[in-house]
Amino acid sequence: TSLTVAPAVFAAGISGELGVSVVDAPAGVYADATVETAPAAGVLAMGAAAPAAASTFRVATSAPRRISARVDFAVEDLAAVGTDTYERSLRESLVGALSDAADSALVADLLGQLDGNYFEGRTQDRVSFRPFGYAMSQLLEHLCASAIDGTWARRLGELALFFGVEHFTLAGRGFVAAGGDTRAREYYPVVTSSRWPADGSFLLVRHGRPVRPAVAPLWPGLAIDDTITAAPTGEYRLSLHALLGAAIVRHRRAYIRGMFSDDGIDSGDDRAFPVPRF
Repeated sequence: TSLTVAPAVFAAGISGELGVSVVDAPAGVYADATVETAPAAGVLAMGAAAPAAASTFRVATSAPRRISARVDFAVEDLAAVGTDTYERSLRESLVGALSDAADSALVADLLGQLDGNYFEGRTQDRVSFRPFGYAMSQLLEHLCASAIDGTWARRLGELALFFGVEHFTLAGRGFVAAGGDTRAREYYPVVTSSRWPADGSFLLVRHGRPVRPAVAPLWPGLAIDDTITAAPTGEYRLSLHALLGAAIVRHRRAYIRGMFSDDGIDSGDDRAFPVPRF
């Protein structure tokens, strides 16, 4: 009997969309420096001295941390299914599991460093959007209008708003309820993922500049095919180990983070839409 084994399916990675670039790291702890105070420049008259400014750097470090995945199977399984199909699907699933764990770790790293970065440099009070039918579109208009600053973002296409699946579902209802504009779902850059933390947080990413707003160092990993340890019982073990450092945020101004509060909008029979907190 011919049997095909499909590998496991994991959520698509989002750390890259969040602006996290994985970079090769040399041996030892990875260090990354970012210019915090840029040098000054200007048009000068003949003989005038160039403006002097002390350029400052911020240095951050990231140490290797191991992310591992392992699968065990018996030689009887290979005989029942077929060596090529079974082992290949297990290896693909193992790589998927490792990538899933690594991407989730990078997302947590990023959000952890941006905690409290609610419209940095702005003073915003609680914003309430009514009625429910237009709540989400008004929220997006408010966020996007505040985020387009001419430097980190110049147009809507240079923005991406991430939040959890639950609030994305509410957003869909908010667009269509009470005659809401259904085109807004395609017009605004809204993204969700099952790996986004269910804490009511959202993150607006501004990628209007060709820079790396966040980096994560990667050291050489290791793959082990172990046919010896459990050989007496006929077991085969596949292990993958990756050395991935915590993500380092280089440019905080590329991000705007906020939280949805627990108190929502009175929407009658509809579920209350959470009010964003800045």
